[in-house]
Amino acid sequence: MALIVQKYGGMCLATLERIGLAADRVVGSVKAGDRVVAVVSARGKTTDELLGEAQILAKNPPARELDALLATGEQESAALLAIAIGSRGVPAVSMGPYQCGIFTTSTHGHARVRGIDGNAIRKNLEGGKVVVVAGFVGVNESGDLTTLGRGGSDKTAVVIAHALSADRCEVYKDVAGLSTANPKVVPEAQKIDCASFDEMLELSATGAKILQADAVEIAKRFGIPIHIRPQFTDGAGTRVEDTDLERAEVAGCTLSKDEAIVTLTGVPDRPGKLTQVFETLAGRAVNVDTIIVNPSLDGTAQISFSVPLKDLETTLAACRGLERQVSHMGVFHHEPVAKVSIVGVGMQHHPGVAARMFRAISEEQVNILAVTTSEIKITCAVAAAEGEKALRAVHAAFGLGQESSQSPVPDPPSKAGSS
Repeated sequence: MALIVQKYGGMCLATLERIGLAADRVVGSVKAGDRVVAVVSARGKTTDELLGEAQILAKNPPARELDALLATGEQESAALLAIAIGSRGVPAVSMGPYQCGIFTTSTHGHARVRGIDGNAIRKNLEGGKVVVVAGFVGVNESGDLTTLGRGGSDKTAVVIAHALSADRCEVYKDVAGLSTANPKVVPEAQKIDCASFDEMLELSATGAKILQADAVEIAKRFGIPIHIRPQFTDGAGTRVEDTDLERAEVAGCTLSKDEAIVTLTGVPDRPGKLTQVFETLAGRAVNVDTIIVNPSLDGTAQISFSVPLKDLETTLAACRGLERQVSHMGVFHHEPVAKVSIVGVGMQHHPGVAARMFRAISEEQVNILAVTTSEIKITCAVAAAEGEKALRAVHAAFGLGQESSQSPVPDPPSKAGSS
């Protein structure tokens, strides 16, 4: 008898019919002899709709109240799925963060999990029940509801899988699995059979929305394999796990939109100034990426970095505060910007990958604004209007639209309609 954590995404629960299909899958697992914990996201566009209503009432709603509001979406999903499972003759119980004992930090909107008390879940499993957990939500030290960031139900599923020493963690989506690029932008993108934790982490962090990056980080730390599976077919999906297989130089590419580049000029080039800049931004909870420092001969440096477009106003306000403290310092910005990234463990062993990426982008007459690299990732910032064109060019340059000699077996025809 295996213990399985199954996570169901919002689009898998968008309608009552789809909730019924999810219930059928859970019941099928139970009848096969497994014990199941189902973790659910809010249905369809519920989170966006609730957020939109709050912003109609107030331009900047209090973060605490936003978390309390958004948590209702997952609770609704959990109760409805438990009802559907119960109607099929399998006892089920829905549980929220208080009952599950999911304890978090107090950072509303992007809390981190501090621990989990899985005793209540275990007790219900031992009683023969399916446990349906409202994902995305935790409880802080003050007893307030917190949320775990966009895609936070993935984190809930991985944390529960670790706490219960589950045999498998399955994440059900309305797509066939992880692809070499977003198929909506690159129609010839191919499904990836298996990705390493490192590849999945970089892909998630640079724009692939199939798994939350925090969830992948936790899965990697504790060695919890994740199986991304299609909800509406019996396709093989994508496995995310440690693997010793030889990897292709590039596994996939991503596009992240709604970014901005901020440039500071005339920053004194001496110890402590770089720290001052980024500690100031950290104090405003600004997430900084793609940092480039260019020293000059006059004893100053030019610092460029990217931030999410939503944080640009806060970033500029912080930088202008520094500008008033440092003579001759200037603050400039370029927006909107897109970031195109390629990711692959294999690029560590293949020279010339960066040159091929730059050539592919330049041949489309797209100007590269900034570049950042790691051992398994290269990211180029370009004008937002040219991001999709650059992504398609890079995808083609590395042959990611061509089925390899180890291409996956095609998914069987859908038995339950399309997503």
